[in-house]
Amino acid sequence: MLDFIVKYWLEFLFGVIAVGMTGFAKHYYSLVKKQRLAEQKETKSEQTHEMLEAIDKLRSELKADIAKR
Repeated sequence: MLDFIVKYWLEFLFGVIAVGMTGFAKHYYSLVKKQRLAEQKETKSEQTHEMLEAIDKLRSELKADIAKR
């Protein structure tokens, strides 16, 4: 009887532990993925802002050059 309990309840317990670890890993991976996407959006936003500033600078330099002529 003890062999039966040990065999099947340990199997059940290890199954529950495996499911818990898998769920935790999946949840952690989704958090990491969301963080990476947020960082990518922030980087793209910064790059866009820098590009717009460069365009404005070039535009003002072009206007100044045209005004000289």
